[in-house]
Amino acid sequence: MARQNSRPARGKRASADESGAFLLCVDGGSRGNPGPAAAGVVLSDSTGHVVHAAGHYLGRATNNVAEYRSAILGLKEAHRRQVGCLTVQSDSELMVRQLNGQYKVKSPLLRPLYAEAIGLLDKIGGVTVKHVPREENRAADRLVNRALDAKADVGSASGDGAAAANWPPDTFTAICTAEGCDECPGVVSVGGQWRFEGTVPPGLCIHAAAGILAAIHAARPGVKAVSATCAKEGCPASFRICLE
Repeated sequence: MARQNSRPARGKRASADESGAFLLCVDGGSRGNPGPAAAGVVLSDSTGHVVHAAGHYLGRATNNVAEYRSAILGLKEAHRRQVGCLTVQSDSELMVRQLNGQYKVKSPLLRPLYAEAIGLLDKIGGVTVKHVPREENRAADRLVNRALDAKADVGSASGDGAAAANWPPDTFTAICTAEGCDECPGVVSVGGQWRFEGTVPPGLCIHAAAGILAAIHAARPGVKAVSATCAKEGCPASFRICLE
């Protein structure tokens, strides 16, 4: 019987902490189930250097189909690079347990995707597949959301490169460059600064925050500054956003 969260491989079996193993982080999601869907893939070498980071827009699909598509796309990239020792991590407990032989695949939508993923796992050989909490899979999750926002492939899939793995940043500063309207519910005035550190800072109008976050997600990886406007119709407030 396979130990929990690891798939019995034909031939050599990799362990999560085995020296020389590449790490493949995959994630898939849809807005609606089914709905617009995307897959995120981040492949890192044994030193932790990201060699491939891509968000793939999939069109209409279910969450579980998107999860499998992410695994297949990531495994294809690992096989293309002739990776021989690999750890695959996903926050989809269903997919991980199915790939490890702990759950049966009952869905007719998933059976062909399961078969394709198993075939790729066998081609690579030394693979461990494990489940991780969502917070440990944030790089792949970011790519899913970027592809969904863009309705297009992003990162390595579109030529953006591996920098997309950690994009958009969690920490940045928004500086007001134009006054808000008289009805603005927040204190938005020229020179005001708000620092985002994973959450919306207090004192900032929710409409202004929505405009700022939309600009961040639309920016290409690696840019140092972007501009944004308030999302409230008719509000003239604008912002310069300094990225870190």
